[in-house]
Amino acid sequence: MVIEAELKAVVRDPDGVLKRLEERYGAGRAEVYRDTYYDAPDGSLMGADRELRIRTVHGPDGTRSVLTYKGARVDEASGSKPEAETRVEDAEAAHEIVRGLDFVSRIAFEKRCRNTLSAVSPRWPVIPNRTSSPQGLVLDSSFKNVTSNESRC
Repeated sequence: MVIEAELKAVVRDPDGVLKRLEERYGAGRAEVYRDTYYDAPDGSLMGADRELRIRTVHGPDGTRSVLTYKGARVDEASGSKPEAETRVEDAEAAHEIVRGLDFVSRIAFEKRCRNTLSAVSPRWPVIPNRTSSPQGLVLDSSFKNVTSNESRC
């Protein structure tokens, strides 16, 4: 499994940060992520710091969906977790399969992201994303085996 190292920061000047990112790295790619996290009925999956997620991404290049399993953290400071992910052809069928295995939806939300690759590495994206949380704009930067066309939010 790939280990994902992820850094997040809430920003105080969202417009200024977005402007500087765009000036430095270009406009990026606007996408909307719809995430559903599943858990065992007794909460044991999330209780063990593990995650089962179906993500559907709507962007300028179309729509894609992925099924992701994240194991428990291997580093508390960074929150790094082992991760396995695979693309699914039919998101609704994937949701039905997961529910058919008796997992229940615990969290579902939408993020509006703009994927921007940084100068640090073409494999280290800086992704400003807006969620429906009171935090507002969050900078999300993940490093794992990603290509320049497959940044993560």
